[in-house]
Amino acid sequence: STPFVINDTAYVCLGQITGSNFIKDCYRYEQASDTWTPLASFPGTSRFSAMGFVINGKGYVGCGKNSAQQNDFYEYNPGNNSWTQKATFPGSTRQNGFGATVGGYGYMGVGLTDLGCVKDAYRYDAGSNTWTQIANFVGPKR
Repeated sequence: STPFVINDTAYVCLGQITGSNFIKDCYRYEQASDTWTPLASFPGTSRFSAMGFVINGKGYVGCGKNSAQQNDFYEYNPGNNSWTQKATFPGSTRQNGFGATVGGYGYMGVGLTDLGCVKDAYRYDAGSNTWTQIANFVGPKR
């Protein structure tokens, strides 16, 4: 699954049930009421091992794998429970990388591609819907 947190609410999307049984489901967990609520399904193909982050109260999810590696990228708006496709992740298709938010930008990188592990990284600017490659991760490929 691909989790992200907006304010005090957790969101969990996508995943692998068994074998090649992948899902597009998304749920919201509210700690105060200890309840799970189903949300709009992820609009891309079902997948597992996607990456995500949060910018300005919206969740962003992309990449991952189903029968093939993916590099599409989407924004989730909790205000109207909707998904919008955004600029495609510019690195190679991948799964199991990192997703993080720092200083109002989203970051994704490293991970497993069809050719093996990589160490490249990218910054996403939600205001301009653009990706910029940044310095490679300094450790080994992972």
